[in-house]
Amino acid sequence: HFGMIFFAERFDRWKRRLVPATPANRAVAIEYARGRETAFQTLVYDSLEAALVTEDVDTVFLLTDGAPGSGKFVDAADIVREIGRINASRRIKINTIALGGDRPLLEDLAASSGGRYVRP
Repeated sequence: HFGMIFFAERFDRWKRRLVPATPANRAVAIEYARGRETAFQTLVYDSLEAALVTEDVDTVFLLTDGAPGSGKFVDAADIVREIGRINASRRIKINTIALGGDRPLLEDLAASSGGRYVRP
């Protein structure tokens, strides 16, 4: 099962719930993602919060430039602390993929959740 949340100055879910990873759902998701444009004012905290409270989620893959620009929290230490608080009981792995350089925030989010940090 999978889902997608796109984020910039606001976040937008592809579907309200996770969907089976069937070939048809994957194809629709890919087409939906191709139609999205990148933007600034990254809502890192708000998007992660939405992902972590989604029913049945056990793993998150966060693809971002790692530079929060808006949202409830924009300071890296605040984001790591608050995401850790939300995730304390669920223990969801957050894997982070840095698009555009090293980002300590992404390293910290992955390390604190047992996930993996990658910089392509």
